[in-house]
Amino acid sequence: MQGPSSQAGPGPATETQPRLSLEEQQQLVMQYAPLVRRVARSLPLEIPGLLEFEDAVGYGTCGLVEAVRRYDPSKGTNFHAYAVQRIRGSMIDAFRRM
Repeated sequence: MQGPSSQAGPGPATETQPRLSLEEQQQLVMQYAPLVRRVARSLPLEIPGLLEFEDAVGYGTCGLVEAVRRYDPSKGTNFHAYAVQRIRGSMIDAFRRM
């Protein structure tokens, strides 16, 4: 019986390595930072006393960073579409916690 360590191909150690280089990750964060504000403006999250616009941008930025870290270009997905979903999801999650 073969265990996971005896299988050919990348093992668990490869899954923890970044899919993009650090430089590529930094470039994506800088390139897509304006998208965070655009997504924040498109959501009706600004309810007085709950979630201010700048707070939504902060949560969205966390979502962008998470999207950059998790993005796998080998899967053939469009980064922009993936990032929008992660950004929007982070903002909505923050709103739900209020």
